[in-house]
Amino acid sequence: MIQPIRVHGMLIYNLLKRQLICPEEEKDDEMWFGLGEKKARFGREEFCLCSGLNMGTLPEGFQEKEEVSEESILTRYFVDENPSIELLEATFNRLTEPSEGDDALKMGYLLMVSQFFGMDEARTAIPSWVLSLVEDIDAFESFPWGSYIFNVTLCCLKNAAEKHIEKLRGNGKKKEENEGPKNKKRKKKEEENKEEKKKNPKKKK
Repeated sequence: MIQPIRVHGMLIYNLLKRQLICPEEEKDDEMWFGLGEKKARFGREEFCLCSGLNMGTLPEGFQEKEEVSEESILTRYFVDENPSIELLEATFNRLTEPSEGDDALKMGYLLMVSQFFGMDEARTAIPSWVLSLVEDIDAFESFPWGSYIFNVTLCCLKNAAEKHIEKLRGNGKKKEENEGPKNKKRKKKEEENKEEKKKNPKKKK
């Protein structure tokens, strides 16, 4: 069984809470965080150092769907044109013959890549362009997976940060709405007390 990559959600959450806005330094393909008194950047260079993946230029139109040949693993092993990770893993585990070596390698690559770019749910379908690409092992190995996975990762982090900000704004608005009537009632009471004191001033001794 392929062991899934564990994502430490709490670590990422606490990091996102320390996001900085650095207009003089920040680019579209990076994020900045405040760690103590230091500013830390997460960009292509940092991702390359952590992952060791190919950060080359993504080929134009790489996600376009291609025709599947009769010799492809998709045609020979699967009925569905978009098999799930669960089905792919089950098929991979049944490959035991030496003649199935190339097919096992292709399926192994698919399982490995699926772990990297967030397809961690067993029933998630594998994109058709990935299934087409793996038929050419050399092309699959030379593909700039680092650039692709970095783009996906950065997009997920930015979306999560935006959702967190919207949630904070929503909670603040809700708190303001909830406290509004109480504040009005308190102010009204204070005004009534002031009027009462004006009407009935205390006599000086």
